[in-house]
Amino acid sequence: MTVGSEPAVCASINAHVGEVVSVDFSSPKCGNYLATAGHDGRMNIYNERYKNDFALAHTVDASKPLSSVSFAPDAFGPIVACGGHDGYVHITSFRNGRWTTASVSVFASGEVTAVAWAPADIRFESDTTQMMRFVAGGFHTPLALFKSKDGITWTKDTELWPTGSGVAHVTSLAWCPDLGTTVTEFVVTTASSVTVHRAVQPKPEWTATKVEVNGQAIGGASWDSTGTVLGVVVGEAVSYLQRDERGGWAVAKGVEKVTVDGYQL
Repeated sequence: MTVGSEPAVCASINAHVGEVVSVDFSSPKCGNYLATAGHDGRMNIYNERYKNDFALAHTVDASKPLSSVSFAPDAFGPIVACGGHDGYVHITSFRNGRWTTASVSVFASGEVTAVAWAPADIRFESDTTQMMRFVAGGFHTPLALFKSKDGITWTKDTELWPTGSGVAHVTSLAWCPDLGTTVTEFVVTTASSVTVHRAVQPKPEWTATKVEVNGQAIGGASWDSTGTVLGVVVGEAVSYLQRDERGGWAVAKGVEKVTVDGYQL
C-alpha cells in the first residue's frame, strides 16, 4: 500500500523457513487469497479475512525448493500453480469446500523455474470446450505448454524453444492479458534475453520475436493491463517497452532503481 506517495508495509507474514521466492494475489472475484512459494519447498495460501489480516488457509509441501507461484484467471475460480526443483507444477484448487492438489510432471529431469497462466478465452482448433492453459519454463529445457478441461487431468499441448532458437535458463514467464482479438502472446526472459511468443487463434502455430533491451542481468518481465506495454527489469532499473507500428517493441522510458526500507525494488 502507499501512504501519500510513499510505499508502506501493511502486513507481515512469517510462515516459511528460509527465503520466499515468489508471491501472487488471486483476483478479488474468486476470493482474497495470497500465495507464497519458498525455498523450504512449501507453497502457502493465505485468506485475507479482514483488511490486512491474513490467515493460513492451506499448505502444499513439494519437498524440494520452489521457484514460482501463480494464480489462474478468475474465470476458473481459486486455482494456483507452483513449480520448483522437483520438475513438477502443482495445481491447487478450492473445490467442494476444500483445497485439492494435482501434480503435473513437466520436466523428467530438471527444475521448473517459472510458470504462467493463459487468459481464459484462448481457443485453438483442437479445443472442444473452454480449456485451462499454462506455460512452464526450466533450466536449459524447452518451454512446455499444458492444457486441461477440469484442472485435474493435464496433457502437454506443445513445446517451444524459450529464445525461439534454443534452450536457456528461463527466469520469468508472463502471459499477455486478453486483448479481445485472435492474437495471444506470452513473454519469456532469460538472464540475457527477452522473447515474445505469439500465436493467432485458432491456429496453434507460435512465432518468436526477440525484444531488444539495453543492459545485461535481465530479471523478470510483466505486462500492463492493456497488453500493449512490457515492463522489464534490467539490472537495477526497469525498462518500459511499447509496440511500434510494425508490431515490434521499442523502449518507451526507463525508471532507475527504487529503494524502500533499505530494499531495492
